Amino acid sequence: MREESQREQSRGLLADYFTEAELARELRKSTRTVKRWRALRSGPPWTQNGKEVLYRIESAREWLRSQQVQPVRERKKAARRRVIGGEA
Repeated sequence: MREESQREQSRGLLADYFTEAELARELRKSTRTVKRWRALRSGPPWTQNGKEVLYRIESAREWLRSQQVQPVRERKKAARRRVIGGEA
């Protein structure tokens, strides 16, 4: 929490945003990877402030949550339940 409050004080209006380098550091990826995601439109949504690319922190969290993959075994169980339950 302390880190976030320091961030708010130092960045003002941009406190709720990561730079490309900050997002890469948080996700433990290279900035090149983050740039590639943006070019392919497969990464988190972004905003541009002039030439600077910014990522809203909450949007990055939502995007990360959306990347969750269900284990294969669980998907098979869910499909089996639909067939047995007559939902197929």
